[in-house]
Amino acid sequence: MSYNFMPRGMSREMACYYLGINEMTFDELLNKGNIPQPFKLGGQKLWDVNDLDDAFNVMFHKTPPEEKAPETPPEETPGPKPRKSRTATEKAK
Repeated sequence: MSYNFMPRGMSREMACYYLGINEMTFDELLNKGNIPQPFKLGGQKLWDVNDLDDAFNVMFHKTPPEEKAPETPPEETPGPKPRKSRTATEKAK
């Protein structure tokens, strides 16, 4: 069966192909800590494609390792202002 998308978890061979490097270079980068360690799933070692993208970007200075995109809080939507409660004296008037 053939699929038209890149798998999220990649074998070592697929990760090398994806990054455009040979297996020796991949292993050197892995041993230096430039490429993240794989996770194990059912006895297989797999690399997350997003982790590979992040590592590649850091290696080529597209994203400094200490800078991650800051999480921005959702903007407050304008709405009616809360009413002030009236005191008992004001209510009696």
